[in-house]
Amino acid sequence: MNCRNTLTATILLLLTPSLGLTQDAPRSFKEYDDVISHWMVSEATAESAADHELAVIELTRLYSELLSDARLRVSPTLNQYRVKIRARLMKILRELEIRINRNLPSKYHSNSDKLQSALERHLAAGTQQLGGARQFIAPRAGANLPDYGPRLVSLIQRTISPQFWEVNGGPGVIIYYPPLRVLVVRATSQVHGQIRNLNNRLR
Repeated sequence: MNCRNTLTATILLLLTPSLGLTQDAPRSFKEYDDVISHWMVSEATAESAADHELAVIELTRLYSELLSDARLRVSPTLNQYRVKIRARLMKILRELEIRINRNLPSKYHSNSDKLQSALERHLAAGTQQLGGARQFIAPRAGANLPDYGPRLVSLIQRTISPQFWEVNGGPGVIIYYPPLRVLVVRATSQVHGQIRNLNNRLR
């Protein structure tokens, strides 16, 4: 199959500012352990979409906080916490990938988990002082921050190959996930290119 017709998964990041975490003093290891355990249990046992989204938001906050903790480079314990949260966030995005696959005919399924590998690269960049994981998976939802995700989905479906999208009877799928402010997109390489161009213009 021509690469233009091969469906792949990608993460498009919305252009909303991260909240930025500031603390007078870093958490103790015990405080990290307690709060991480609390929100992981909350995410796993949430009985409503709102509760689940809140838990994911808090986990992303904690991940960003860990990345900015000056002790991270020399602390095996903090790195264990970082890996633990990253694994949970990866699991959440893999579940989004599964949801997409269930909505697509088998011939459109990707041969590799590009969503997972993309997120892995972004998270691995977290040791960089600027950019890195914080710009990819920072806590982007919060008070007074407009959420343009649904409007962006609508714009893409109206202006980029409208007949291609599932809502119009085509194979293309877009799933927006508010807690992480990301779009998970299944589309051809050509459509992906058009979406990237749109995203660049919106910057």
